[in-house]
Amino acid sequence: MKRATTLAVIALVLTSAACTPSRPSVVPTTPDRVTQAAHEKASGRPGTVSVFAKKHNGDPIEGVRFDIDQLESCNGSKVVVNRVWAFSSFDGGYNFVNTPLGCNRVRATLAGTQQSPRTIELTEAEPNANVVFEYPDDVVGTCNPRTIAGDLGYAGDATVDYCDVVWARVTLGEHGDTTWLIDRVDDRWERYMNLIEHRCLSAAPYHFVPDDLKKYFDATC
Repeated sequence: MKRATTLAVIALVLTSAACTPSRPSVVPTTPDRVTQAAHEKASGRPGTVSVFAKKHNGDPIEGVRFDIDQLESCNGSKVVVNRVWAFSSFDGGYNFVNTPLGCNRVRATLAGTQQSPRTIELTEAEPNANVVFEYPDDVVGTCNPRTIAGDLGYAGDATVDYCDVVWARVTLGEHGDTTWLIDRVDDRWERYMNLIEHRCLSAAPYHFVPDDLKKYFDATC
């Protein structure tokens, strides 16, 4: 009887687990949403850090990489408990929601150059903070044709047909097939594929290909 009761309890537990709906997976459509979803999952404590990049004249700068390092404490600790990142959008900003309370270090990187980090402390009384990084007026954003041409090692002009600060479709004035899909790797643009190439969409899931560029991939493999 004891064995039968035990088996019945196990069966009940397994049945309950099977009937419990799993949390739906997030299907990202933009790098910002991907980063935000990962950040929300990683923290879960209240607070929002709004980070902005702008020129001295007030113009926003897109494509600046923002990193937020959750530190063990604000007492000179260099131990990073968690790290999240995102690129600034075309308004120059990004909101890191659900940032953990406590000590957080904010960094900004553009074209391989990193600004001095800012350390902020979020508390229950003041759970939100704004951080602004300023750049010279002559700095160019990530989607600027000059920035793209320089990263690709191309001396001529790059025509930017599409850019979302992580992926871009560009045409270079070279001989042969000149239209490329490029993506950002370690804060620099790199050629990902020429449009005459055959690439499976499933081969690049970690790149989070935007919807506007998926038509250039084979979604059947």
